[in-house]
Amino acid sequence: MKNSDLLFKLERIVIDLVKVDGVDGGLIVDDTGKVVAKRMLQDIDIELFGPMSNVITSSSKRLFNSSHQGEIHRVLIESLNGKALF
Repeated sequence: MKNSDLLFKLERIVIDLVKVDGVDGGLIVDDTGKVVAKRMLQDIDIELFGPMSNVITSSSKRLFNSSHQGEIHRVLIESLNGKALF
């Protein structure tokens, strides 16, 4: 599969994701924190979200590995106004 084919498929994923009722946006971030696909319905700093998602997931992985809790499946952050799933 060519890189452009993969990027197209990733874009389709986030386009379909924001069609779900209650979802305000979606990002796909590589393991370096670079945003590779995005669809955001809100005005947010995309360039901040990528690296921060990397920090959140890598920190969570380290925490679970050090406490012998196994591999993480997802990280959920909740606030009064919304949720972010990593």
